[in-house]
Amino acid sequence: MLKKVKTYRSIWISDVHLGTRGSKAKELLEFFSYNDSEYLYLVGDIIDGWRITKKWYWPQDHNDVIQKLLRKARKGTKIIFIPGNHDEGARHFIGFTFGLIKIKNQAFHWTLKKKKLWITHGDLFDTVIQHARWLAYVGDNVNIASRLESLSKKFECELVVSRYVAIKANMNTHDLQPKKVKIRGRKDRLEIFTFNKGSEVIL
Repeated sequence: MLKKVKTYRSIWISDVHLGTRGSKAKELLEFFSYNDSEYLYLVGDIIDGWRITKKWYWPQDHNDVIQKLLRKARKGTKIIFIPGNHDEGARHFIGFTFGLIKIKNQAFHWTLKKKKLWITHGDLFDTVIQHARWLAYVGDNVNIASRLESLSKKFECELVVSRYVAIKANMNTHDLQPKKVKIRGRKDRLEIFTFNKGSEVIL
């Protein structure tokens, strides 16, 4: 027996993280098959740009999600995409419309009961993301981060940061000489920077 498609006035979706193995793309496609809406808000981290830049992973079902969204937009669903920290690259295109999908920094939604809802991604309230971005990138690769932490004793310093994290977080490392170390689980040697004190980190 075929399921009946349910239609709602509004649907909010966030943190899909397409481009990662943990993404529930198939489940989302299943959800879209039986649920429709007049408004669809994509509230950040739809695509995980942080992971994709490190290692490419994009199976067919992830591509199918994008195609499904574009088809919904063409059929009349009003889709608004509000980028998060993991797909922050899209923030360069705020104010533009791609495939009938509007990209905004924030949005306001009025309910049928005349209540005004402010819609934005949660990284706006994350002090780590806003003021210490290097910590967020370290946390995004927690296995490597924990192994780097163990090197602080070897180098007699308080903080060890990978070159990748330093670049992503725009850390000032011009006067520092990177070191190459072997990390368990990686074939290539990893370039790192060491800091005698955490307070030496300049963003």
